[in-house]
Amino acid sequence: MIASNLKTTKPMLADTYFDFLKYLKREQKIQVVYELVKDIADSQIEQENSLCLVDKFCGAWKSEKDVQEIASEIREARLFNREVEVF
Repeated sequence: MIASNLKTTKPMLADTYFDFLKYLKREQKIQVVYELVKDIADSQIEQENSLCLVDKFCGAWKSEKDVQEIASEIREARLFNREVEVF
């Protein structure tokens, strides 16, 4: 019907829902549209908030040292214990 004509000839889930929704009263349809728009807006806000959360932790380590200095310090701080434990 409606949604299947947009991209493909296969029936889509939206067509199934539309078949149910077309029998609703006008006010009920408006309420469904309102809830759908609200859900889309809320999910967009959630996505933006999750991106902000990722940005908060990415690049959190700030240093004046270059990469070679940091890597060298990490290597120098390593402690290797090659002793085999006897059980």
